[in-house]
Amino acid sequence: MPNVGGPAQCKRSLLMSVVHSRLLYGAAVWADEVQKVAKYQNIMLQSQRCAAVRVARCYRLVSDMAALVLARMPPVTVQAAVLKRAAALKNEGVILSAKLKEDDTLSRWQAMWDASKKAEWTKFLIPNLRRWWTHGSRQVSYHMAQALTGHGCFQAYLWRKNRATNPGCVHCPNVFDDAEHTLFNCPFWDAARADVAAAIRKSVGPEDVQYLLCGPVLQELPEEPSTRRMVMAASVRHKELFMRMVETIFARKEELVRQRQRQL
Repeated sequence: MPNVGGPAQCKRSLLMSVVHSRLLYGAAVWADEVQKVAKYQNIMLQSQRCAAVRVARCYRLVSDMAALVLARMPPVTVQAAVLKRAAALKNEGVILSAKLKEDDTLSRWQAMWDASKKAEWTKFLIPNLRRWWTHGSRQVSYHMAQALTGHGCFQAYLWRKNRATNPGCVHCPNVFDDAEHTLFNCPFWDAARADVAAAIRKSVGPEDVQYLLCGPVLQELPEEPSTRRMVMAASVRHKELFMRMVETIFARKEELVRQRQRQL
């Protein structure tokens, strides 16, 4: 991943480099054996998860699968398998290019992502890892991490952690305030969604998130150059509006939560 975004991003890249260099030491030797034992895979993923949570600014209880996707960190078990294959091919005189290694990594990661029972909300919003890897945000904000993981200042989440008396929304009659309700359904936040809804000409929903964060599918873009440029420019604007929507909702929501807690 390129070092973009200033000193903070450089520190995160350095953290990932250190973590991976330690976890992947001798990977070509042990990669196959780890794939056979779920316990060993989980131990390695949990070690990697600690770094991913920091990089992606997630709540500490976010699953390893979700944290790794948001941090753009392929699971270390996947990386080990790719290194093992590359080493085997090198012994046969075949050198894999960086692009082929990336394709192999993303294919294996996607299969792991599809099979995982964890991170259902994140998987629903970001089903296609290759699209996220290629066109998604290089760095997610603290509030965007809440939106994409469902761990945050939602009454349902706070209730599960014994920090709220019930899971119901405090702004409308809905009995369950989770990420989907807050972001897309609660009428209290309609004004915050207005610009995005006007831009995409429909009510914004969870099915729109991958487009809003990653842009259109390139194969589906118009062939005519000027039209193509217009579509791409519009997608950039849509992403900016969606990110602003998330920041507006969560900043205000956190402020209101703090106000209620001070009154208790």
